[in-house]
Amino acid sequence: MRSNISKSILDEVEEFIKSKQISYEKNEKFTGQSGNIWKPHFHTNHPKRETFIYVLSTGNSGTASGISNRVVTAWYDLRYLKTERELLRFVSLFDDSTSVWTQEDFRLLQLDGLSELSFWSNKEEFASKLMS
Repeated sequence: MRSNISKSILDEVEEFIKSKQISYEKNEKFTGQSGNIWKPHFHTNHPKRETFIYVLSTGNSGTASGISNRVVTAWYDLRYLKTERELLRFVSLFDDSTSVWTQEDFRLLQLDGLSELSFWSNKEEFASKLMS
């Protein structure tokens, strides 16, 4: 999935993950059930948890639902990996510095336990999802 996300938010997330001393890879490629290649922004590994993270960020309310729909598609295509990797979880990390996201965006990303939501304004809660 091509990313139009501001480099600064991705840099901030990366620095935060580093500060928590969590090992990670950026933009690692994974093949979905459809054969499509997906590159979550981050793939973290902690002794208790493995996490794929997509960062959802935009200042434009007109593009917000398209971004969330692409992430929903990626998670559905990759969800088979959860059965192969017992400790794997998907986290959709919202840059909530602007009010562009709707309840529908949140609902779709949580359907059937598809992904867990985190918000950049609550970094410690995000960190706990990576480590527990």
